[in-house]
Amino acid sequence: MSYTRDSIKKFVQDNINSLIDDGVIAGRVIEQMVAKKNNWKNVGGNNFSYDHVDEDGNKIETKSTRSIQLDRYLRIGGMGNKKNCCDIMQIIDTISGREFRIPHDIFYKRARFDNNQFWWSCNYDTNIRSYVKSINTELLLEHEVLQ
Repeated sequence: MSYTRDSIKKFVQDNINSLIDDGVIAGRVIEQMVAKKNNWKNVGGNNFSYDHVDEDGNKIETKSTRSIQLDRYLRIGGMGNKKNCCDIMQIIDTISGREFRIPHDIFYKRARFDNNQFWWSCNYDTNIRSYVKSINTELLLEHEVLQ
């Protein structure tokens, strides 16, 4: 097997489903899609602690989720190392197609974490037993990007 551009393209075409199922690869593709959709500069993967820069110079970290946990929740991880590294936290729910943008200071003041993970209700119900997940769901709903 060679590693030329053409062989990589063929490999991607032949293995597209397993590549999309890989969270790291899917996350990078989503970052590219977000940048293109919003006409933002994409800087992810360049040792920055954020993924995009918008037209106003805001540093935006994009996180996405793509699987339901415990039959009723969504989550994103790796949140601790993002504190004080961006201006806006953007969360993409790839199951429902919903998108949220929360100013950094509001996000880290109000969000509740469980082992460095941010959890919320997959059906966006705020009347759930878990106080933490209810608070996080409310936070997202207040900052939903309406298409």
